[in-house]
Amino acid sequence: MINIFKLIIFFFSLLFPNNRVDGILAVVDENIVLHSDAIQQAQILASYKGVDPIKNPYSFEQLYFDSIDEMVNQLVVVSVAKKDTNIFVSDDEIKRALDQKVQEFIQQAGSEEAFESMVGLSIRQIKMDYWDEIKNMLYVEKYKFQKIQNIKISRPEVENFFSLFQDSLPSSPEEFSFSIIEKPFQHSKIIIDSVVHFLDSISILIDNNILSFDSAAVMFSEDPGSSKKGGYLGYTNRGTLVKEYEEVAYSLDIGTISKPIKTEFGVHIIKLNDRLGEKISTQHILKIVPFSDEDKKNTLNRLKSLLLDVQNKNSFDSTALYLKQTYNNYSGIYNKIIKEQIPLDILEQIDINKPNSISKIFPTKEGFGVLFLYDYKKETKLSIKEDWDIIYSFALSEKQNTIFTDKINKLKKSIFIKKFY
Repeated sequence: MINIFKLIIFFFSLLFPNNRVDGILAVVDENIVLHSDAIQQAQILASYKGVDPIKNPYSFEQLYFDSIDEMVNQLVVVSVAKKDTNIFVSDDEIKRALDQKVQEFIQQAGSEEAFESMVGLSIRQIKMDYWDEIKNMLYVEKYKFQKIQNIKISRPEVENFFSLFQDSLPSSPEEFSFSIIEKPFQHSKIIIDSVVHFLDSISILIDNNILSFDSAAVMFSEDPGSSKKGGYLGYTNRGTLVKEYEEVAYSLDIGTISKPIKTEFGVHIIKLNDRLGEKISTQHILKIVPFSDEDKKNTLNRLKSLLLDVQNKNSFDSTALYLKQTYNNYSGIYNKIIKEQIPLDILEQIDINKPNSISKIFPTKEGFGVLFLYDYKKETKLSIKEDWDIIYSFALSEKQNTIFTDKINKLKKSIFIKKFY
């Protein structure tokens, strides 16, 4: 039966995320596992699996203890991997993996707002808090790959695996092949200039000590995560914030304020407060630049004009690739993509009854798009004859994971581990 004291801790942690009950759950070599870390990890898993911690405390408790065990195992591998001179993890790798992982959880939760509500943190705070977690994850992945890359599996082993587990294997999922052309909204110069002029005027007031940066951020910044705190973002690692912001922030002298700069979030002025190695402490004032009705109308007309020049699938594909390289948006060619990997606003535009057809123009989060559907394959039960590659990958993964788990259990015998749960 679940311990009532554990339930109280769970509910206190979930309902009052800024006042978490904390404590050390385990020590692994020179690393520790905290209760707050385990709670956050369990909350993210709960969001991913669709478990409501309040309505299903027993399920959440299991996720909590699964999270602790996983974190202990991870730290065992991390401890060994960081001592391996052949393994290196860069900041760029961490940022890419972190962005991808957050997007996966957002898609599972349904929206950024739903994910933030579930976890109790802003997306920016989640990325800051999970930087080291993702770094450790990459160390684990690289160490694991190093140990399992030469593991092979024979045909009889695959067939035996399928015989044992065929009833529990997932079906061959729905697959969609399509291309997308997306034209993003573009601000008119007059709107950008007006926002830059406004922030320039704020900078003048700050420079002349008429207004402090903190007060100006509270009064004028439109960043919901930092405006009430005077625009403070705290200390951040290189690669945590968007590229344009960091390029300016790292170039500033301590105590100085930047000229207005534009990022995907809007226009900022930045103050550098401190620098500790590769970490910086900044605060900023953000003005979100809205797209006018005229901006949206111009984007729609540009897309309509572009489609007049796209007369066949080949030119549609080449245009999609060009726009992907230019804007790094939804544009591109997508081959055999499963349903769960497709954003909902795109999935809604796919008519499976009309292969080799172009959709109507539809609104996206950042502009307008149009989709060309090539092919659709419905969900089917796996079979050795039709789905050998999929079954082979499941069987190989099972063998690799079994061998790697044995490796971790052996490593545990040589690593200091102390549990307090």
